[in-house]
Amino acid sequence: MPARTEGWTPSTTLDILDRAATARPEATALICGDRNLTYAQYHRAVAALADVWRDARGRVIALVLRNGLEIAVALFAAQRAGATVTTLNPDYTAREVAPLIEDAAPDLILTHEDLHSKVREASNGRVSGET
Repeated sequence: MPARTEGWTPSTTLDILDRAATARPEATALICGDRNLTYAQYHRAVAALADVWRDARGRVIALVLRNGLEIAVALFAAQRAGATVTTLNPDYTAREVAPLIEDAAPDLILTHEDLHSKVREASNGRVSGET
């Protein structure tokens, strides 16, 4: 985390990420196993996904992702895009996750490729063939 700056008060977690990416772009921001992202890489990944989701303001995005770099990027990207996020446990069976998807009524579901068929089944086909 960058050194505190006199008179600067962050208002959101995105402000903190923006500040860190500017102050310490090459510093390690995230580590997951043998993978890591610098603050600059993290910031760019969040901005790129938020751009894909630029029309998501006020919409619900369900994340069916394992703990890792992808979920960290997706959470910040959804916040930057103005979306509401719900996270669903990727270890649940299709039967267990189905009522959660129904309750959340997401406009978009993001998952790993190997979980796609389970999420598609749980969502009654609301998930497209794209991953």
